[in-house]
Amino acid sequence: MNARGMIELIVMKVGLDAGLIGPEMFTLLLLLAMTTTLMTGPLLDLLGRGSPRREDDESGQTAGTDK
Repeated sequence: MNARGMIELIVMKVGLDAGLIGPEMFTLLLLLAMTTTLMTGPLLDLLGRGSPRREDDESGQTAGTDK
């Protein structure tokens, strides 16, 4: 889980313990935090496919690298 998700869990637990949110809202927020965390990697991969990639030049080296 990413750092944002962990902080979200801590804040949710504090809110639950303080009585600011009920168990139903805690469960909903927990599922939302887990869903967004699990979706992040695949969505970044999907969005990253449209970005330009460095291509190999004629010598077989990747552009911008020295061997």
